[in-house]
Amino acid sequence: MSLVTATNDDELVDVEPGVGAMNRRVPAALSVVIAMVAVAISSAPWRDAFVNLSGGLSVGVTLAIAAVLGVAVPVVVGSLLGRRLGWSLPASVVAYVVGALVLAVQPVFSVASLADGYSSALARLLQSTPPLVVDEGTLVPAFTLVWITGALVGEMLVRTRVTVGMAIPPLLAFGLAYAATSQLDRGDQLRR
Repeated sequence: MSLVTATNDDELVDVEPGVGAMNRRVPAALSVVIAMVAVAISSAPWRDAFVNLSGGLSVGVTLAIAAVLGVAVPVVVGSLLGRRLGWSLPASVVAYVVGALVLAVQPVFSVASLADGYSSALARLLQSTPPLVVDEGTLVPAFTLVWITGALVGEMLVRTRVTVGMAIPPLLAFGLAYAATSQLDRGDQLRR
């Protein structure tokens, strides 16, 4: 009795049971969904650091959209136009800028707020105690980190067959987000 499995070249090969035979390729759609969920979970520290009082989209929804689109753009462009970085990178940058102008800044399409988010929002985040009120470009650092993480994972899905490597960028992004949003009580730290 033999099992049939797919190799890297998509050729069918008979493999004997009991020798570690298993399908090494996770279906593509499932990999993309898992990547989107992993990137969305990596943004958890950012969701706890912000309070949205303006009545717009919640911070969690905004970052979830960034995670989904950050992964989807390289995957869709890579599958439609081939594995050329010359197409997927500019598409990711354009989609990021449009997404940031629509979702991460207030008022919508405010280039000045986006520029403020790049220049001083991270400094304000590190100097104050969470939760921060979402205003102007405060959400830009979180949106940017989530988008870059999603784009890296999406590019890894398109360009490599190793799906284990897609766990590294979300873990690093979670660590960076946690470090940026966790505030120590400096008085207790000085007394020790």
